[in-house]
Amino acid sequence: MKPSRGNQNNVCPKCKGLGVIFTDKGAYKCECQYRFNIGKYLNIPPRYWKADLEKAKKNVQNKAQLEGYLEKLKNNLQSGRGLLIVGPPGTGKTYLAAALLKKIYKDYRLRGLFFQTKELLIKAKEAAAKNQLSRFLDLVSRIPVLVLDDLGNEYLSEWDADILYLILNRRYNHRKPTIITTNYVPSYHKEEEKNNLQKEKQNKEPQKEENATSSQWLDDRISPALVSRLKEMTLYVPLLGEDKRKRKILLNGYPL
Repeated sequence: MKPSRGNQNNVCPKCKGLGVIFTDKGAYKCECQYRFNIGKYLNIPPRYWKADLEKAKKNVQNKAQLEGYLEKLKNNLQSGRGLLIVGPPGTGKTYLAAALLKKIYKDYRLRGLFFQTKELLIKAKEAAAKNQLSRFLDLVSRIPVLVLDDLGNEYLSEWDADILYLILNRRYNHRKPTIITTNYVPSYHKEEEKNNLQKEKQNKEPQKEENATSSQWLDDRISPALVSRLKEMTLYVPLLGEDKRKRKILLNGYPL
């Protein structure tokens, strides 16, 4: 078995990350191999298994609004209200969604599933090929909490759009909370987003201003009917800030 990756402080002290302990009588699995992995259980990508909610709040524009949602988290979950996390690439949307999904499970033992939207649609097609589409749709429609990451970034065929609508409409009707991340702003927040862009202009380089003001709206990427449901299903949470991925590359001396 390959040694565990990551910080040395996170390596099991008994097996040194090997997953196996060798003795004079042979080798056996280390107890660390049987520990419950919450990230894996919730289908969160390994990169975000250690997502921390306090760190995730840093780029949230309206922290008080998010804190209010978290203070009434149980009521919000029971009423089916999730989050629509919106912001440019690299601002921590996926990190925040993963951290929140973990918190929900830890606090209330509500099972959630994390899906990149394109991945979800691919799995739906695979299920359809095996005549198991109905079963798959029931799973993602009825799971207590669903995360859809990067909504709007994929090209939607007519079939894809129908599947996405079916899943979100079922969750809407059954009051199942959904956490969504997207780079695109819904139409009902167009004016607010325009105001935010105006406020940021003085801190942005000219070429970045042009990119920001030319951003598309979520309504142009998915069905307006879905956007209408998202308004009722979710709390709008905008994230601001620089692209952390690009910043990390620059700090490490790698060319873009």
